[in-house]
Amino acid sequence: MFRRLQPAHLVFHNLDHTETVVRKVNEIAVHYNISEEDMMIVSIAA
Repeated sequence: MFRRLQPAHLVFHNLDHTETVVRKVNEIAVHYNISEEDMMIVSIAA
């Protein structure tokens, strides 16, 4: 759905970029041993 509906003017924030940001946020969150609820919040925010 993201690839199909992605606006043409968003050349930087594409699916690949979003997936990379979420992976990195999760790595940082695991390092700091945050709660499951906080992990969900930061993942959604990413």
